[in-house]
Amino acid sequence: MNDARLKALQLKLQNKFYATVINRLYYSCFHATKALLLLKDLTPKTHSGVVAMLNRHFVQSGDFDMMQASFYSRLMQERINEDYSDEIIEDPENAKELIVPARQYVAYIETLIQKLIAE
Repeated sequence: MNDARLKALQLKLQNKFYATVINRLYYSCFHATKALLLLKDLTPKTHSGVVAMLNRHFVQSGDFDMMQASFYSRLMQERINEDYSDEIIEDPENAKELIVPARQYVAYIETLIQKLIAE
C-alpha cells in the first residue's frame, strides 16, 4: 500500500469511518490477489472466485502461505460484514488491527509476483 493510501486510512480512522477503512484494506488485498492470479491467466468473475482460485492454484500447491490466505479470507468476511450488515458496527480496534496484516499481505503478494516474473 502506498503512502497516499495509508494517509487516507489514517484520516478515515480519525473520522471514525471504520467500515470504509476495512473496505479499502480489503480492496487493496483483492486487487493484489487478482494481479497474482493474472500471472497464470486466471480471471475470476467474483470475489469468492478470487479466493477459490487463490486456494486452488497457489495454496494447495504450497506456493502460497496458508496464514496469508486465511487472513485474506478473514478480511473478505470482515468487508462483507461491514458493507452489508443491517447494523452499524463501530469497532475502531478491529479496523486498526487489520492495517498491518493487510500491508504485509500486499507486500507478500508483491514479492511473490516479482519471484514469479523472474522465473
